[in-house]
Amino acid sequence: MIILILIISTNGLLGAACLALRAAIRAAARELIQGVFKHVDQLIIYPDSGSKPRELRGGRYRQIVEPPCRIFNRREDETFYVLHVMRGERKLRLRGLAARSKKAVP
Repeated sequence: MIILILIISTNGLLGAACLALRAAIRAAARELIQGVFKHVDQLIIYPDSGSKPRELRGGRYRQIVEPPCRIFNRREDETFYVLHVMRGERKLRLRGLAARSKKAVP
């Protein structure tokens, strides 16, 4: 996780640059979140889309990828559960996913 702390000067060029940077970060975050939701919404039309994660061989889980994220989900009849969203370069911790799966309530 990256934590960005900006010290914003309200005077001069530095303050304007910091405000522009902050606006750019917010716009990028908004775009990423919208992309994730759009990709998840596609499960309604294409319920079997996505691949089976190699870490979860033979399981009922699938993943869809919206770079840089992996979105783990499972389907039970007509209900989809989004179990975990993570950055693609990170390792999946199976215990965490199993715990989330048990807590899922329709």
